[in-house]
Amino acid sequence: MSGENYNRRVHRHKGESQSLVYLALIAFLAAAVVLFAVAKQGTSQSELKKFSSPEELKNFLKANAEEYGFVSTEAVMAAAGSEMKAETTQRSDDYSTTNIQVAGVDEADIVKSDGKYIYAAAENGIAIIDAYPPESAKLLSYVNFTDSNVQEIYINGDKLVVFGRKESPVIARPYFAATFLHVYDVSDKSSPVLKRNLNFNGTYFSSRMIGDYVYAIITAPAFYNGDEVVLPFSSGGKDFPDIHYFDFPDRSYQFTNIASFNVRDDSKNEENKVFLLGRSGTLYVSDSNIYMVYQKHVKDSYAIERLIDDVIIPRVPDETAGRIREIRNSEKPYYQKISETEKTLREWLESLNPEEAARIMKRMEEKYAEIQGEIAKEMDKSVVHKIAISGGKIEYKTNGEVPGQPLNQFSMDEYKGYFRIATTTNPGFGGASVEIAAADVNAGSRIAQASGAIEKPAVPVVTVETSASSPPSQPPPQRPRSSTLNNVYVLDSDMKIAGRVEDLAPGERIFSARFMGDRAYLVTFVRTDPLFVIDLKDPANPRALGELKIPGVSDYLHPYDENHIIGVGRATEDEKRAVFKGLKISLFDVSDVSNPKELAKFEIGERGTDSEALRDHKAFLFSRAKNLLVIPALLAEKPYEYSWQGAYVFDVTLEKGFVLKGKVTHDEKEKDGEYYYPRHQVRRSLYIGNALYTISDKFVKANNLDSMEEISRVELPARA
Repeated sequence: MSGENYNRRVHRHKGESQSLVYLALIAFLAAAVVLFAVAKQGTSQSELKKFSSPEELKNFLKANAEEYGFVSTEAVMAAAGSEMKAETTQRSDDYSTTNIQVAGVDEADIVKSDGKYIYAAAENGIAIIDAYPPESAKLLSYVNFTDSNVQEIYINGDKLVVFGRKESPVIARPYFAATFLHVYDVSDKSSPVLKRNLNFNGTYFSSRMIGDYVYAIITAPAFYNGDEVVLPFSSGGKDFPDIHYFDFPDRSYQFTNIASFNVRDDSKNEENKVFLLGRSGTLYVSDSNIYMVYQKHVKDSYAIERLIDDVIIPRVPDETAGRIREIRNSEKPYYQKISETEKTLREWLESLNPEEAARIMKRMEEKYAEIQGEIAKEMDKSVVHKIAISGGKIEYKTNGEVPGQPLNQFSMDEYKGYFRIATTTNPGFGGASVEIAAADVNAGSRIAQASGAIEKPAVPVVTVETSASSPPSQPPPQRPRSSTLNNVYVLDSDMKIAGRVEDLAPGERIFSARFMGDRAYLVTFVRTDPLFVIDLKDPANPRALGELKIPGVSDYLHPYDENHIIGVGRATEDEKRAVFKGLKISLFDVSDVSNPKELAKFEIGERGTDSEALRDHKAFLFSRAKNLLVIPALLAEKPYEYSWQGAYVFDVTLEKGFVLKGKVTHDEKEKDGEYYYPRHQVRRSLYIGNALYTISDKFVKANNLDSMEEISRVELPARA
């Protein structure tokens, strides 16, 4: 080979290698942008402020929308009855109430009972049934809402509270929901009388009733449309309500309206407090505080700035670093800054030989892995707002932050002045899995892997080649795959973190949680179902005491007694692939906290079998005194071939575990392939005395708890 041809070949190979190195680094930079694009900033919330005018509110929303590069326009989230005979006064003192989380803090539901009457939200109305004794059960009245949808209800003595949704008279984009709140006097069950009518623009989020006071949370999107700002509205409120906010940028805002009123005393006015917050995700309410939790957001540029500061600038010459800083500090659009930064890096890379470029790439990869581990919890945070409630009064107290996101209300708890919360942290920030490789031509080995959430698809590998004439180099060790982590935090009364236990079950997520006194129980899942027992006796030093791994997963945990827990979830068919099979009910013994055990289990159906109790704890009925457990079920006896729906009724004891007493269905008859009727779906169950009542949109049915024989049924009115 001539010297000229040899030099040309080496030059061509060097140019190709430099190009590949450059492509790998740019892919690395782009991957980091993807991974960090939904990052959350670690700075604290500022002090609570109040808007003085609609103009100030509009300017605030506009400024933050422009900072993020968009304007948010996305929305979040008459008595009838014939004459009746004089009603009986017979009432049972032995009856079930709604399955709630906190004693003394009632939760609204679609069905309520007072030991004699059942109040059921069916179709688009409220049915009032004289339910006890069951032999003479009958429909007394039906309150029809022809242009609205009933969502949830409360019963407090002779007052019925109804939350519903109707179309808003506000003509604007985005579509605005409207929420109504009605209070009826039901002293005469055959003829309810409307006593109070409150209206809000926005979506009903949740509520609680403590004593005679109801606290309702209504949310509405905060946006401006041209010069117009649609304000949160409540009947009887100000044209421009007091709106409290924090001077902190967020990707998307919503108005959170907390309203309280006395159910039994119509002369007392309602109280409203409106807060401009991020999108609320979960809510926990104790007997004295509301805790509202939402995911914290920050503009995208924050993440790339960290990458540039910590990974790139320390590894490039001063001249290149100065140019990158100049670009970043300019007033140019964000996308242009990225483009010019890439150009600057390319020009620098082209000045290097391939071996040196590969070494720098390796160091950048290592530093990137280190940063990802260090700041993961800072980048994925929840903000928790604490709002005091008492006697209808609403007072904002303070806020705090914790790494990760809670699953639902059962991931939170207040105990002896401390707030406890279980979260899952995702170091990948929900981004796609990205692989970047640097290897010798002959070895072809991978350098590292950076991943987001579990089971995300990978981006094709970019290979960085070194010169063929250079000696083979050992590939650097593979970087550990980033994964989810699970944590429990204890916050003091000022919402400062007092204690923590972190990094439980790497690679898994919390599927259910329950706080019980000085303990917390967590179920995480990927292939098996680890049940963790957390000791919270010392708030400053929570500890993981024990762990049980069994097939399947529990979606809801319910205390049987202080040392035993019932779990309702799903069985798994293949431990390696974690394929859900059917429903699974477990009874756990946690008396030895270091060695929890599964005492008993009962499995229902094949793949596709489902229960509303997996998603809504109010569908779960349990009485330890009666050894009674009832859950609704949609049964698939073959995978996804549904054959039955109704309620499973169990006798449950520590000695015998789960014994099936019987099943109750509201389907009148099975038809070939047409067994399922939504109106016949059993959604709730309750007991009064020795009668079990199951409720669907079609019927209220009473069965004897001993024999499971049907006693009576009441047909409910169909949608008008």
